[in-house]
Amino acid sequence: MIESKHGWRLKLQQLLSGLRYRYCMWRLRRLLGSDFDEHDFVHGARQLASYVMDAARQSDWSRIRSCCTEHCASVTYSQQRQNLCNQLVRFESQHLLQVLPLSVHRAWEQGRRYVFVDLAFTGLRDMQDFDSSGEQQQMRQLVLQVLQQAQLGGAQLTPMHQRLVLGEFLLSLRRELTQDSGWLVDFYKMHCIKLVNFSPVTLQYRVIEFLNPFQSAKF
Repeated sequence: MIESKHGWRLKLQQLLSGLRYRYCMWRLRRLLGSDFDEHDFVHGARQLASYVMDAARQSDWSRIRSCCTEHCASVTYSQQRQNLCNQLVRFESQHLLQVLPLSVHRAWEQGRRYVFVDLAFTGLRDMQDFDSSGEQQQMRQLVLQVLQQAQLGGAQLTPMHQRLVLGEFLLSLRRELTQDSGWLVDFYKMHCIKLVNFSPVTLQYRVIEFLNPFQSAKF
């Protein structure tokens, strides 16, 4: 009975997510015209999200400013420089497994008309999925530093288990309607980071979740 109830809720959530996705795509097509391509938009959103994440991780002001609005660039640059968890965010576009549109709306700012799209991203990357052993070692050291900063230095991650970094992010994209301009990031937030220690053989796992990367973590 419990499994059936949970399965019903999951199917309902999937149905609602699918309906919201289709509505947002329909809304964008109405606002941007028949030339709007859903596949190109989702692909471009993944690339833009990956770009701003990497720029924020490296505290690269010129790259952040090139893809963000002025206010978003200032906030992103100042906040991410203070966030050690941000160093774990190394998701390329192919690691962003889910792109979920949340809302689409229009707004006037300083006499100009814009369209805004709020998106949720889920990224997943294996810590062994790096080209060099040096990068893998760097990630292991960063994990230890993050745990120590969160006062979880004693937390044990089984050495032989697979280690994954899972991240959830919120982005708002903005585009001016009256000109043939591109998308800019108007809001960027790292919602949470999870460190997953997983055994493909025994299926045992342990998750350390940073609900707010600026605060402590929990199991």
